[in-house]
Amino acid sequence: MFCNIEDHPTATTPSPLRAGLLQRKKIMRKLRRCLLISKSPPKDTDIREKCRKWSEEIEGLAAIALHEPQLAYCAFTQVGSSRRWSFQMRTTPNILHLLAPIEEKIRHTLIPYITGNMCQSEDERALVALPARLGGLAFMNPLEVADNENSHSLLANKQLTDSMLRQHVTYVSNHDDDTATKKIISLANNKSYGKIQGHLQASLPESISKMIVYAIEKGASTSTGKFRLCPQ
Repeated sequence: MFCNIEDHPTATTPSPLRAGLLQRKKIMRKLRRCLLISKSPPKDTDIREKCRKWSEEIEGLAAIALHEPQLAYCAFTQVGSSRRWSFQMRTTPNILHLLAPIEEKIRHTLIPYITGNMCQSEDERALVALPARLGGLAFMNPLEVADNENSHSLLANKQLTDSMLRQHVTYVSNHDDDTATKKIISLANNKSYGKIQGHLQASLPESISKMIVYAIEKGASTSTGKFRLCPQ
């Protein structure tokens, strides 16, 4: 006895369970593809173009700093392009050599326009790169932090990455593991900054070293030594 397959829609229509499994496989293939892309070497030309645009934005902030240094400072440290290239550092490995133009603009254009002073030495550049709570001005140096930012990002997202690779349908983060990971990253950052701070206090002139201590105690980070936020 022969029958038309169209008379039996169940023969061609997958069950809800099978449809769910097929959808899951599609999603996991996309996730694996995304993971492979994220681990592949970045295209230098794409990153260079982004760095060029971010460098132009820093020049724009420097122009604003001529008249409104505090505004330019807040824009750079809180809502400016630094947020975008910081994200790029966290998500893309091995781009340290491409970030030099950004540091060039920060050091030789933005910092002088905001503070009224040039960084005459590597120690002075390291000083203004320290977080405000440690007596600095939070002018991040991408060449110094790029690799750490990327490794810390991988560590912070390890649970999610493992869940993707294991093809879990749902993802529920472990609060204790998240807390422990944040603590590890925080301790690593504090150790690194503490080492830099100790070196600076020992190598910089005594007058500036005292101002670092004063800034930490009083929270007066914007008046550390000669680095004051003032128009030129």
